[in-house]
Order: sequence, then structure tokens, then C-alpha cells
Amino acid sequence: MSALPEAAPFLGRYVDLLPIRARSAFQVLSARRIDGAPCTLVLAGPAGEPDRVEAAFARVAAIHNQITHPRVPRVTARGRVGDQPYLELGCAAAI
Repeated sequence: MSALPEAAPFLGRYVDLLPIRARSAFQVLSARRIDGAPCTLVLAGPAGEPDRVEAAFARVAAIHNQITHPRVPRVTARGRVGDQPYLELGCAAAI
């Protein structure tokens, strides 16, 4: 019996996704980047309109980039793949 093929990285960047919290507009997941670094991933939820979520992520990134504090994670990536905006926080998710 042959092994199952490994799944392609989500959004071309993330593996080992584990949902932490789901709300109608946003979802929070624990993830690992393909380079092995742990991160927290925030995505649009089922009721999240992609353009509005993307604008909200831009505001979050702007605020986080102004704050230097050990309890405020850095935004390490933000973007959109198709209709899926995403925000990556450079910290392991605490469950």
C-alpha cells in the first residue's frame, strides 16, 4: 500500500493548521509556516466579507507595527489569496 500524498501548504505558506476560535467574521488558527516557524493565522470567517476583512487586517497591522511590547505580537505577513485575506502573527498560538 502506498502512502498518501502530503497535502499542499494552505495558501502556499502554512501547514499543521489547528483551529482555535471561529466567529462569524474571523477565524483564528495555530499554524506553522513552511519554513518551520510557528505562527498564529487569522482568516476571514464564513460571514466575513473579504474586502472588509482585508481592510480590518490592514488596520490591525498598522496598530501592531506601532507597538513594541512582549504581549503584542508582530504582524509578520498579511495578504490575500483569491477571496481569502489572511493575517499572520509572529507568535505560537496559546491554546
